[in-house]
Amino acid sequence: METASPAFNILLASTSIRFVLVRRVGLVREILTTFFFSEGVTETSPAALISSFFARSTVAREDTEFLETLPASFWKSFSRGAFDGELSHLEKMIDNQPLFPITFARALPLAHAEAVGAWVRRTLGPSLLLDVSIDPSVSAGCRFIWRDRLYDFSLPRLLEEKKNELVAALVPARAEARAGNTSS
Repeated sequence: METASPAFNILLASTSIRFVLVRRVGLVREILTTFFFSEGVTETSPAALISSFFARSTVAREDTEFLETLPASFWKSFSRGAFDGELSHLEKMIDNQPLFPITFARALPLAHAEAVGAWVRRTLGPSLLLDVSIDPSVSAGCRFIWRDRLYDFSLPRLLEEKKNELVAALVPARAEARAGNTSS
């Protein structure tokens, strides 16, 4: 197994969702490519570079805020001649991270998904990345696989599990409703 770089550890410490981590590494690649290879780029500090980059692009506010919080030591990990190799190394490290596959009915707001990711890391392992998928049949709740076992906390599974109790509760209520309609 490859050794994680300081830059990767910085990213991993504050990003617990695989697709977000991939997107952020892509943004770092765009920023560094702009910085190293675009004519007329005069910014020398990471903050000025990021600010200049985001003024010219349409990037989610969460990503802007995240990249602005990266320490100067993160940006010093990249030099003009070696940044592509370092970013390729980061991408390989992402591919080798242990995953926690989880399915939701729809995309969660990033803050909620990161909260789930933080819980997973605290509870199951500090280096796990959420591997999020969307399946509308979940309706509400979630499903995940952990150690080759499916955990289904979806609404359809709960309804199926409680079907007999629901029917038993509804039959008397339906009979009472019918009785009320015939006595008028």
